[in-house]
Amino acid sequence: MEPIEIFERYLNQLITILEKAQGFCAEQTIKETELLEERLAPDMFPLKQQISTAINFTIRICAPLANNPHLNVPINTKSFADCIASCEQMIQRLYELEIDQHFADNLPMIQSTSGFQENEFHAMEYIYAYGLPNFIFHLSMVYSILRKNGVPLSKGDFDGYHAYPEGFYFDAD
Repeated sequence: MEPIEIFERYLNQLITILEKAQGFCAEQTIKETELLEERLAPDMFPLKQQISTAINFTIRICAPLANNPHLNVPINTKSFADCIASCEQMIQRLYELEIDQHFADNLPMIQSTSGFQENEFHAMEYIYAYGLPNFIFHLSMVYSILRKNGVPLSKGDFDGYHAYPEGFYFDAD
């Protein structure tokens, strides 16, 4: 799979997760804006920032592969519908990039800031050792914050592969 296909797949999983969160809020009469402010820990980003960062990591990683400068796209996180629309728009935007099939051989080193650290990467390292893990980290935080707040998500919602019967759970013993 090419990087864009991987990101598309997991942006679609993020859409699945966000749709479930949206439905949960409607069923439980919870304000979406309140859930979007929830955090896993006090010193971590709130849910809306985790969503925005995950979505933006896709273009942040793929744009340099198309010899485009670092792109950061404003993501609307006022509601789950806005977040879902942002995922859909990002998928479209990713496919508008023109990535050469031989990008790993043709690109100079890619520079990126990680927190307060300046880094320089070869293209393959940038994608697989830096980009994908960071994207998956923020996607995992979205999943974790929602689970912590009672949204009924499964591993299958996260990866799209796992399936369990209704009511199944793992016994801790």
